[in-house]
Amino acid sequence: MNKNQKGFTLVELIVVMALMGIIMGAVMAIMSPTAKFHNKVENTTNQEAVCIAVGDAIADEIQYARKVAVYYNDTNPSTPPSGCTKLLKIDNTGSRSGSKKGAPGVVIKSDADGTNSSVIMGEPFYGEDAYSITVGEYNSDSEKCFLMLDFEGCPMKYEGGAYVKNTDVIYNYSKSITFTNINNGDMLKNTNVSFSVNEGTDDSAIYIYYEPIS
Repeated sequence: MNKNQKGFTLVELIVVMALMGIIMGAVMAIMSPTAKFHNKVENTTNQEAVCIAVGDAIADEIQYARKVAVYYNDTNPSTPPSGCTKLLKIDNTGSRSGSKKGAPGVVIKSDADGTNSSVIMGEPFYGEDAYSITVGEYNSDSEKCFLMLDFEGCPMKYEGGAYVKNTDVIYNYSKSITFTNINNGDMLKNTNVSFSVNEGTDDSAIYIYYEPIS
């Protein structure tokens, strides 16, 4: 039997394992910021896509309307404004039913009385991010009517035993909507065109009633 065979001693194995641990720690230290940056970019890209698409969808619904009336949650009337047959409800606080994290923020299109409702772009399109849409600037002067909507998107994070908004990572976007037919009401000989914003203090929901073009 050959007794001259040699292997690694216990001390050598411990040294090698310690060196591997140091190397792996250094690699993780380098990779961690990169992974966080990648996640941030991916989240921002998703939020940007949602905000732009939903903003365009809202504009498609109301930019050619003959009449538009915007209400805050605490100014919303019990009956729809006269002449308005459609409604866009921007719900900024209600958790989406399909979100596993209870993410809030959705835009619902319906008849003015709330019936025949559907989610703008479809609920799965919003993913697991939180969104809110509020009224920014607006002008209701004749032939100068426009409405600017401010969008905010952010991911959800697990904290304190529940999912909450991660306000450390926020994407902001604004959509300005000019009302073509309302601004050209005199040219179109349409005296029923109008745009109004009924401001309040509760913007947890924004109601946009409108009369679409036929």
